Amino acid sequence: MIEKVLAVFLADKNDYFVSSSINEIAKLYPNADVALVGIDIDAFRRKYRSRTVRKNITLPELLKYLAV
Repeated sequence: MIEKVLAVFLADKNDYFVSSSINEIAKLYPNADVALVGIDIDAFRRKYRSRTVRKNITLPELLKYLAV
């Protein structure tokens, strides 16, 4: 569930912080478990932050019939 929490936090940002190395974290917290978390921000934005947009367009009549 941490992936969703981080994705929600990072989805609205354009500048991201620099991640620490796993060795630095392990030294700071020697008795804790350390794990890497991968997040695909673009996939999260497509899934949860996409909105529908209505557009009116003009099509050739033939294309209209081909699309049905």
